[in-house]
Amino acid sequence: MRKQRSVPYSRRGFLQAVGGAGIVLTAGCLTEGGAGNSTANRSTPISILAAGSLNNALLNGLEPVVDASVQIETHGSAHVARMIDEGLRDPDIVVVADTALFDGPLTPSWYSIFTSNAIVIAYNEETEEGQRLAADPDEWYTVLASDEIALGRSDPKQIRWGIGRCSCSNSPRGTTIPKISSQSSFNETKFILNHR
Repeated sequence: MRKQRSVPYSRRGFLQAVGGAGIVLTAGCLTEGGAGNSTANRSTPISILAAGSLNNALLNGLEPVVDASVQIETHGSAHVARMIDEGLRDPDIVVVADTALFDGPLTPSWYSIFTSNAIVIAYNEETEEGQRLAADPDEWYTVLASDEIALGRSDPKQIRWGIGRCSCSNSPRGTTIPKISSQSSFNETKFILNHR
């Protein structure tokens, strides 16, 4: 496995910039009137129903740069899809983090995938397993296969605005429910795996 190279910008910053640019382009296609008619553009808001993980990018990346009034509502991607499927919302733009939702319940005639993300493994550097991960990140899978590691994941039904809540289950080996702590901030949420 090759090592990740250091870059002068963060992955999160890059994804926010690309996502914001894609949404700006899409929003520009949906507005009525010309660019010189800013009064008309601001009178009819563009409604955006989006995944909560994009709240920061939409509020700080999109809204300030478009010449239109923007109404942003965010929820978890599955909740966004349910709201549309049940007729509770009819937004101008839908932005979700899970493209599988476009196979059902969402069934648009057209959609675009303009960015993607990856799974993040966070760990507690103060534990033995955390030190093993830090010492050799390319061998992450051997550490996760250990009987001494506790795993958890966020509950996709509960994620909202980047604040994570963990839902855990017993490991395949029948051990007790793992201890998981979460640290939330405006820009990121980390799930820290604790040693038992």
